[in-house]
Amino acid sequence: MFILNAAVDKDVKIPDLQEFTDYFNERRIKGFANTCLNFTWESLEHANPGIYDEAFLAYMRKIMISADNAGIKILLNPYFKNWSHNTGGEGAPEWTFQKCSFLTDKMRGFFPQMNPDNTKNYNALMMYTLFLNGNRYLPDVNIEGLPVQDWLQDHYIAAIKHCLRRLKNCNALCGISVMNIGEPGFACEDGFNALTVRFTQSIREAGRSLSVFADGIPESEINKKI
Repeated sequence: MFILNAAVDKDVKIPDLQEFTDYFNERRIKGFANTCLNFTWESLEHANPGIYDEAFLAYMRKIMISADNAGIKILLNPYFKNWSHNTGGEGAPEWTFQKCSFLTDKMRGFFPQMNPDNTKNYNALMMYTLFLNGNRYLPDVNIEGLPVQDWLQDHYIAAIKHCLRRLKNCNALCGISVMNIGEPGFACEDGFNALTVRFTQSIREAGRSLSVFADGIPESEINKKI
């Protein structure tokens, strides 16, 4: 299921807590031990960098309590598709693209084989590349004094850590994905591997002993039986 934020998904019906309770109870009756809940970075930090939506986080906590009452363990999955609303998808806050939009033209020269006429797709791939490998392609470009890759990743990891602080002592939470990436950008496998290491270290430093998965939650974990 998706945990949606009304402040972001204005045209989408937001599930109420009873829908989650019914879903968790149904999973338990069917013999499942776990379930996966998708959410977006934008839902956590949509207003501005470092400004978190505490009402949404309180809603997430209530969902965790409902899962615990039903005896279901939760695997959180930060969901991405085409990077953000600005690039025709969802996942990252719009301000990430606004901060980096001046860099997408600079990136064109590295990947002439990509058709820039499909602007949304092109810009999404550019953002993934900046996020995962910006230090490789634009090492001298800074945002607020930091290399662009570090700036983006710092905000992403900080948002996830803040989310986990708000879900402290939620017994249902047992795992989290680094990100359900979908489109990894250009030549970014090594960058994604490095992000996975950095993400996992940050979670451990925050004192959470969660299972950490690289690219999305495996079906074997989601459908684990009691």
